[in-house]
Amino acid sequence: ARIPDAFAGAAAAMPEPQRALLVDGADPSTVPAEEVMRTLGGGVAAACFATDVVTLPRLLCRSACEALAAAVDAEHDCIRDTVDGAPDCQLNLTCEELSALIGAAHVEAIAAVARALDLRGGGGRQRELAMVEAFVRKYTPATRPWHPFHQDRARITVNVALSDDSQHGGGRLLGLFADGVVRF
Repeated sequence: ARIPDAFAGAAAAMPEPQRALLVDGADPSTVPAEEVMRTLGGGVAAACFATDVVTLPRLLCRSACEALAAAVDAEHDCIRDTVDGAPDCQLNLTCEELSALIGAAHVEAIAAVARALDLRGGGGRQRELAMVEAFVRKYTPATRPWHPFHQDRARITVNVALSDDSQHGGGRLLGLFADGVVRF
């Protein structure tokens, strides 16, 4: 597939292990996690390796996913991403705005996943976790063909795919683990 002009320079400058995974679609089992980690530079600590992941098919119902996709299509900011400076179409939402779009029950389902991750990650007891940041991003081959490896600011992140993998090519989340790169 042709790389959009806005991303051609970034693809050419990307270290080979990252480019193989993010641009060329290499099988993650063929690229050692240590090689990817070495290319990330000093800004990403060894703690960046993912440690606890929960995969839940259909966390949100189809209508909730469609509502979020329609919202980002209708009203989004096209800004430069804080991770790599590339164009990024993103809709930032308050918890109240998210609830208005998908309903309180779906917001609670997302929060329940965060609480479960907190418990598994050593959070001790069940506790309330504030939703600090919520946003919807749209990735397309033309507007955002990849998002580079990075360490999130938050200790707990819940990623929700709004479309089924069978509806498109690419667009899969990659996790960097000590024992390998995993495609979700």
